Amino acid sequence: MARNDARAKHLAEHLHEVPVLILCCLQHDGSPSDINRGASIYPAVQNMLLAARGLGLASVLTTRPRRGFEKEIKQTRPTNRRA
Repeated sequence: MARNDARAKHLAEHLHEVPVLILCCLQHDGSPSDINRGASIYPAVQNMLLAARGLGLASVLTTRPRRGFEKEIKQTRPTNRRA
């Protein structure tokens, strides 16, 4: 566990060095989070990861960097309007 935590911390600390960052977001009603929130976008994310791998590109799925940065992420979205 400590080894995984160290690797996740390293990833978060060096995230600014990646040439491309795709941030997949989901709009929700603001209710308390549960284990299933976000599950609907995982198949699309997995397809992007597989496509990247097929092109010989490294990729990773992580939620670590977003923890504690929800406010900043919301401020940088292209739009804050609901459809």
